[in-house]
Amino acid sequence: MELTLRHHPEPDDRNGIALSDADFAVLGAEPQRYAEYAANVRAEFHEVPDEYFRPARSELLAEFLTRDEIFASEPAQQRWEATARTNLAREIEALTPS
Repeated sequence: MELTLRHHPEPDDRNGIALSDADFAVLGAEPQRYAEYAANVRAEFHEVPDEYFRPARSELLAEFLTRDEIFASEPAQQRWEATARTNLAREIEALTPS
C-alpha cells in the first residue's frame, strides 16, 4: 500500500517498479482516455466541493510534474512520460479558475 501512495520504488525492486508504472499508466494514456479517468476521479469525490477539490487535485498533479521522471522504468518513461506530462498540465489548467 505504501508504494502506491508514494510511487517511489527502490531501484532493485522489480515488482515495485512494475506496480508503480502500472498504477501510473493511465497518466500517459491518450488524451480522451485520460479525460475519462479525470472525470471518474472527480465523480469519486463528488461530495467534495470544487473550492476544495480543485486546489487539492492541482497540488497533487503538480507534485508529479516536479519529479525528474514520473515512471520508474526506462521503458515506461519512453512510452508514457511525455504524454503524461501533457495530460497532467492540461488537467491542472482545467482545474485552475480563469
